Amino acid sequence: MTGSLAKRNNVVVVVVVVVVVVVVVVVVVVEVVVVVVVVVVVVVVEVVVGVVVEVGVVVIVRSSRSSSSSRSSSSSSSSSSSSSSSSSSSSSSSSSINICKTCIFKSFLM
Repeated sequence: MTGSLAKRNNVVVVVVVVVVVVVVVVVVVVEVVVVVVVVVVVVVVEVVVGVVVEVGVVVIVRSSRSSSSSRSSSSSSSSSSSSSSSSSSSSSSSSSINICKTCIFKSFLM
């Protein structure tokens, strides 16, 4: 009777040890998998954020360059328009002076 009880105790101890070892192995494997998944997610998020930031910076730089060039073009256009207007006004003024001179000359002749 004592021998069979000792055998049963040995079997129970072995089963408990095996269960503990299996649980420890499963916990370690789950922890490793979780760490790997977290690292992969962090790396992917960093890459995506980096790409989005770079694309945003490129878009901002391009839009600022295009708005700057359009401002420059608009300024150049308004400057040339102003110059053309000034030239036109000068020409108009010159012709009116000529007309006045002609009128004055004719009035003296009469």
